[in-house]
Amino acid sequence: MTYVKNFIIATLVITLTSCDTPGSIEVQNDFPLKAQVKISYQNKTYEPYTIDIEPLRKAEIILGFGARWNEQFTYSYKDEVVDTISVKLGQIEYYCATTKCKSDLFTKANKSSSKKLIIVVDANLIKNSFTKS
Repeated sequence: MTYVKNFIIATLVITLTSCDTPGSIEVQNDFPLKAQVKISYQNKTYEPYTIDIEPLRKAEIILGFGARWNEQFTYSYKDEVVDTISVKLGQIEYYCATTKCKSDLFTKANKSSSKKLIIVVDANLIKNSFTKS
């Protein structure tokens, strides 16, 4: 009986600790204005993600299970999946569609884990990477 009990406990522990969590992008708004962030895709059958982020807050875009921010996924996501990232601050909208801009966003430095990428929307990012509409 002890063997069966130990087996059940071990099975439960393995099952609970091996649960997969979805990959995500966390977007931090470091501006004192509400930011609207939109990610559109090259494959137009995919709906774009649009999130509103209050000043000095963060929000998360859930990409789904299987999304891992390894080198291969990061490269394909920024170069083959994402078309444009736009940030609207107040009435002004900024765009990121160039390879340089997307490379500034999707980097190893922005990875907090294999499942999460953090993008901080601040004055430096907007000034150095985005194009004003």
